[in-house]
Amino acid sequence: MKFLQKLWIVLFFIAVSAKANYAQQIGAKDCLEAIQLSNDNISSFINSPGEGIYTNEINPAASCLSTGEQNSAWFKFNVASSGLLFFNLIPQCTNFVDLDWAVYDITNGGCEAIATNYLTEVSCNFSSNTFPPITGANGGDGAQDEPPIVVSDGMTLVLLVNNFSGNIENCEYLIDLSNSTAQLGNFNKISGTVNYDINDVCDDEFQVPVHNQRIDLLNENNEIIGTTYSNEDGNYNITIPSGPGLISVKIADALEPFEPSCFPSQSAAFFTSDSLLSINNVDFALRAAQICTQYDFEYTPLFFKRCSTNVNFARIANRGTTSSPIDFTLTYPSDQVYPISASIPFENLGSNKYLFHAPAIEINQELIVSIQDTTTCQYPFNSLICVEGELVNTNNCINENENALKIALFKDPNSNQIVVKNFGETAMPNFYTLYINNDYYFVNNSFQTSNSYSFLLQANESFVANVFSQNWISTLIDSEGNNESLFISNVGNAANADTSVYLNIQSFDSECGQVVGPFNAIEKQGLPEGFGELNRIERDQNIKYRIRFQNTNNTVINNVTVLDFLSEYLDYLTVIPGASSHPYTFTSQENIIEFRFNNINLPPSTINEQASIGFVEFQIKQRPTNPISYTIENQASVYFDYNSPEYTPIHLYSIYPAPLGLEGVNELKMNLSPNPSTGLISLNFTEKWQGIQKT
Repeated sequence: MKFLQKLWIVLFFIAVSAKANYAQQIGAKDCLEAIQLSNDNISSFINSPGEGIYTNEINPAASCLSTGEQNSAWFKFNVASSGLLFFNLIPQCTNFVDLDWAVYDITNGGCEAIATNYLTEVSCNFSSNTFPPITGANGGDGAQDEPPIVVSDGMTLVLLVNNFSGNIENCEYLIDLSNSTAQLGNFNKISGTVNYDINDVCDDEFQVPVHNQRIDLLNENNEIIGTTYSNEDGNYNITIPSGPGLISVKIADALEPFEPSCFPSQSAAFFTSDSLLSINNVDFALRAAQICTQYDFEYTPLFFKRCSTNVNFARIANRGTTSSPIDFTLTYPSDQVYPISASIPFENLGSNKYLFHAPAIEINQELIVSIQDTTTCQYPFNSLICVEGELVNTNNCINENENALKIALFKDPNSNQIVVKNFGETAMPNFYTLYINNDYYFVNNSFQTSNSYSFLLQANESFVANVFSQNWISTLIDSEGNNESLFISNVGNAANADTSVYLNIQSFDSECGQVVGPFNAIEKQGLPEGFGELNRIERDQNIKYRIRFQNTNNTVINNVTVLDFLSEYLDYLTVIPGASSHPYTFTSQENIIEFRFNNINLPPSTINEQASIGFVEFQIKQRPTNPISYTIENQASVYFDYNSPEYTPIHLYSIYPAPLGLEGVNELKMNLSPNPSTGLISLNFTEKWQGIQKT
């Protein structure tokens, strides 16, 4: 029940500095006649009495508008691109005025569904009047404020505005949509499909949808002004910015073993963006450059909950042109952490190694495997548990991309050496470093010494590295600090088989997760972690963000939307959507990226804690034009159904040059061991410094 304030507000309120010459009109009285709004302008309307021809269009018992329609007006939003619907209702008169409102999703049921389906109401406010009397889905913290509404491309929503105060004497109100991140109204759009044309004849009979193929929108200067990705059905759509100009759409370079087919890689026709409601269709198709198997593997441990069970994930994507069953192994660091169940069959091979059997994955699709692990109480809090995962089946696609590399490591049986060979057709683009940890000490599970080699190999060139013990392990790291692969090892593994890595396709992944106790419902992690409390990284270092969320409510969550407003220092055109716990659709609009999990059906954590957790990752590059020193602050918002958004803690990276002007030693030689290390390290200076040997 709503109670009016006893004292009328007599203060003058000016919503804008000066009233603009907005077109004044009376709002439509029925939903079927709802007035179309867009976020290109601010609209002004005059309060009017009555409820129109249809007086029972909403169900007061199922709405926060418990008195039904009162002096109502209806407005419509057509969503042209996903994002946030943000609006303010701003009264323009000095009299007491009390506006209430509700927003309904009529995409599937139309206006007639509002009265019978309570789920159509996605946001509503029936608060008592306060000063200033601005109300809306604006993200404010007042009683008259509601959170912005997450909307997706193709949705149709209507807004019902009630003048509860009954003051109808020429009192105007503005509807301001200018802060919305979603495109609302009738906008130009380019839609189409991306398919793998199996028989290469460009018909519809043998088409396989291509998932996550990037599509770029170009202006008349051939500059990228927008980007999107095809969904699991191969469909894509992208909104054309308003204003005149020539626009084209282009499929990004197809990775091996695919190449463009049937249609050109860039649309031959151009589209003008100065007309309304123009939907153009451009289809793309890919052909097989070779028939081969190529699976991409990624393992993601979210965390390891001490004295309990938790769920981690592996993702296998079929990037080849054939489909076949695929197996992979996970090797745990000790018998104090191990899998107890998974979404696919697995078996224990011994020595903390487990073999998982995955079914055949459709071409250009992916499989997300959930793995329930248990962690004993012996692990201390905040320690790291590192798990190694590797595909068992061999990828046999020959990658002929000019930027691709193929590197193999093998142990020379006649000497204590490792041979690194680039058997690709191009040179390495930058230096790689091979780290070799030696003398494995089984008592405390650590290596005692290490050595490293940096090299830049030409095509068909080899490099020889020395191994100084019988128990060793090797890791290859690129110039940005990315762990490309964990290679052959003598530790707990008698077989020293050759190991190859395709740097565009990953068949091995080694990731570490933290041992935790209680944790936040939503979190954002940046990888690499960075150095020190400020998480320092280099200016040109690539970043991977991981966003985790959990349903801590009392009911099942049907849909989850993750929005990320990227820092100005990140290049939104380089975003690559990554691994996740559940299938999602990805869209981006300049610095706003969205991951939408439809029908995710997360149960409450009190019923099934493992199944209540989800995550998503994406990679991005820093802008090359960034200043010398800056900080990257990034925060994600998570929407559970139509509830208010929940925000991750702000993740911070600091980028600044090394301190200048320090006097001291110009060059100081030292040995560091073990390297790499996640614990104690030793530094031994090989030369005297100020006459003293330092250790």
